[in-house]
Amino acid sequence: MKPQKLLVIVGMPGSGKSEAAKAARSLRIPSVHMGDVILDEVKRRRLALTKENIASVADWFHSSRARLMIARLRRKIPKAKLVIIDGARDPKQIAELRKHYSVEILAITAPARLRRRRLLGRHRAEDIATIRELKRRDARELGYGLGRLIKNAVYRIPNKGTRSELRSKIRALIIKLGKN
Repeated sequence: MKPQKLLVIVGMPGSGKSEAAKAARSLRIPSVHMGDVILDEVKRRRLALTKENIASVADWFHSSRARLMIARLRRKIPKAKLVIIDGARDPKQIAELRKHYSVEILAITAPARLRRRRLLGRHRAEDIATIRELKRRDARELGYGLGRLIKNAVYRIPNKGTRSELRSKIRALIIKLGKN
């Protein structure tokens, strides 16, 4: 039996990972957001949903706890031929996923100023307001190994345009993957 296929979307904050996952869901492809594992842990610890608490728990998971993070993520992955995983940050997470699934990586890229503008409009607790905050968050995520995941991605989509343009690119890739 073929292992279940995961398309893991990676990219810097605000690059368009969540929009790509929404586009997949519009094609009835289920998606799971890796950040939900972190948010679940923040809530489990009864901490306030602040940037600092989310970053602290993310750092805790990313300090040699890839196996634990993926074990918790696997509970959220539905049975389906293809599932989108939104937001891996660490090559160790990919290695853990590959023990159980067929994994392909898609990198979404976008310039920093555009990513900042997008983050300002999202209104999530972990989001930023200044370029300095974005640079700090970028550095933290690159420290987890995100840069290696982006560099080694099999698929790459630059996201400098509209949501509609990104969604079209994602739909085309998913249709292509469905034929494999």
